Amino acid sequence: MAEEIEQEVDFQSDTNQGAVRILNFADNLPESEVDDIGVELLEQVRTDINSRAEWLDRVENWVKLATQVVESKTFPWPEASNIKFPLLQTAAVQFHARAFPALLGNSTPVKGKVIGMDPVGEKAARAQRVGTYMSHQVLYDIEHWVDDMDRALLMLPLIGAVYKKTYFNPKTMRPVSDMIHARDFIINYDAKDFTNSRKTHRLWKAPNEIVELQKRGIYREFEGDDVLTPPKTASEARDKTHGLQNSGVQDPYTLQELYEVHCLLDLDEDGYREPYIVTLRESDGKVFRITAGYGPKDVEHDDAGNVMAITPKTYFTPYFFMPDPESKTHGLGFGTIVGPLNEAVNTLINQLTDAGTLSNLQGGFLGRGIRIQGGNLKFSPGEWKPVNNTGDDLRKGIFPMPTREPSNVLFQLLGTLVEAGRDLTSVQDMMVGRNPGQNQPFSTSQLVMEQGLKVFNGIYKRIYRSMSAEFRLLYGVNSEHLNMRNYMETLDYQGEEVAKAIEESGPEVVMKFLAGDFDQDDVDILPTAEPDMVAEVQRAMKAESLMAKVQLGLPINPVVALRRMLEAEQHEGIEELLAMPEPQPDPQVMIKAKEVELKGIDLEIKAGVAEADVILKEAQAEALFMNAEGEEMQRMHTQFLGEKDQRRKEFDSVTSRLKEMNNANKTRESGKKTSGAT
Repeated sequence: MAEEIEQEVDFQSDTNQGAVRILNFADNLPESEVDDIGVELLEQVRTDINSRAEWLDRVENWVKLATQVVESKTFPWPEASNIKFPLLQTAAVQFHARAFPALLGNSTPVKGKVIGMDPVGEKAARAQRVGTYMSHQVLYDIEHWVDDMDRALLMLPLIGAVYKKTYFNPKTMRPVSDMIHARDFIINYDAKDFTNSRKTHRLWKAPNEIVELQKRGIYREFEGDDVLTPPKTASEARDKTHGLQNSGVQDPYTLQELYEVHCLLDLDEDGYREPYIVTLRESDGKVFRITAGYGPKDVEHDDAGNVMAITPKTYFTPYFFMPDPESKTHGLGFGTIVGPLNEAVNTLINQLTDAGTLSNLQGGFLGRGIRIQGGNLKFSPGEWKPVNNTGDDLRKGIFPMPTREPSNVLFQLLGTLVEAGRDLTSVQDMMVGRNPGQNQPFSTSQLVMEQGLKVFNGIYKRIYRSMSAEFRLLYGVNSEHLNMRNYMETLDYQGEEVAKAIEESGPEVVMKFLAGDFDQDDVDILPTAEPDMVAEVQRAMKAESLMAKVQLGLPINPVVALRRMLEAEQHEGIEELLAMPEPQPDPQVMIKAKEVELKGIDLEIKAGVAEADVILKEAQAEALFMNAEGEEMQRMHTQFLGEKDQRRKEFDSVTSRLKEMNNANKTRESGKKTSGAT
């Protein structure tokens, strides 16, 4: 049968969609076989309901007691006193007030715990991403998760058990984790194991919702079934009765009761029962849907490929206030523990009140001789009524019924029972914010508070384990149907790193890498609540004690002690508070330093002025020197030019004389040549 289911159940692994489509096997089975399954399961569910009928009756009584339901009494007379002392209510409210901030008081209720070796810190980084994402899921993405936990922590101390259902919703494409009231979660009271027992979730659906599911093919439609179909005409409805109340017309807002049964069925008749989820109607056992209660990973095969075992998929997480000694599938609350004591307190209070009523409004007997108007006589304050008798006759004719004042012994017994109830629920003076004594040492207060918290610490640890189991189921849902877009948007603090990785390796590689964050073999999911430290006052007192030790000069790091003090007081921006500014000097010192600085500046200015004067004088002297030197150069230049002109004149004169002498020589030579020729 497992192979057939694997073929017919379409588990899509698209990480961007996370879609899953599960077929309705009831459509492929004979009608008679489906009807037989519905009748058989309906009988089994009713057997489970009967097994816990006594437990449910107790639960209803404690809820009425805690919610102060007003009921009329006829004993010892009509409308007698019926006061309900809020012992159980106070215990539940006090527990809720401490448990909610202790378990969900921070912004990261989920963290990833690394399993195995992690030498390079890769798993630690993955665990941090997983914790951040799942914390965002439970606080913001999963609708009503915080509100459901708020309700659960108030209901747990009253009835002792609530249940959570964690699954993937294909319609919204998001995980869901709904709280189920104990009366709507049916499991046999005498079952020996919660995991391997038949579990039934009572569903309440409007007719329109059922019709919509039928049109979508999720629920079966029945031929001739007129339960969801009103009469065709209004006249036909009026013909049935003289009104709509008993006409058989289905009110569109009247919720119908369905059973979603998680059970084992042998549909293939191979002698092995496989896990299935069957949805049927409470009134007649009509089956709307049959789906597989397991996935491909839940099937165990041998080496030859034969099916050896099938593990049912887990959807439900039980939250128990205290374990029930007689049942492994139900729990006990304060109602079971102090409910009878609370009823005894109520009885004593009502007896004292009734005794006071009789004492204040006395009755008695009237003699025959008393001539007064018949009927009951009522007196207003200050009123006198005339009678036809003398005072002595009136006194003799009236005999008051003997009554007693409210008993002081009953009052003392009442106080004893109230204190006993508070002891059982740990609702002591210090637990509700009242100081039991003046100048009480810290060690004594701490000891008293720790003793008062012993009961609560055990309960918190039990709730802590249940939260861990719920988060592991949510982790499994994410591993199969992770919405990568939502995951990457939630981790936008790593946007640059992711963008760089996408640029280097491509989006498909990065998405595959991030999808591996939800590998259940590497990381386990645990809530970050601290069940051993549940009282804010206790944290603050320990932090104050630590600061006192610092002031005594003990070798304790004052910064660490201060940090713990701020954390205990739940201050925001602790890092900003611890970032101390630069120390500010004494103003007088600053003034003197400024005066010294100004004097130094004045001296520097004077020195600068003196230096400037020296430079100016040197410049002026140099200028004078340069001016005198220039004049000498000018004189020498003028003298040089004069000498140059004189020498040129002399040179021209000599040149002229030489030309004359040359010409004379040429003339003599020419004369000599002429005479020789002759």
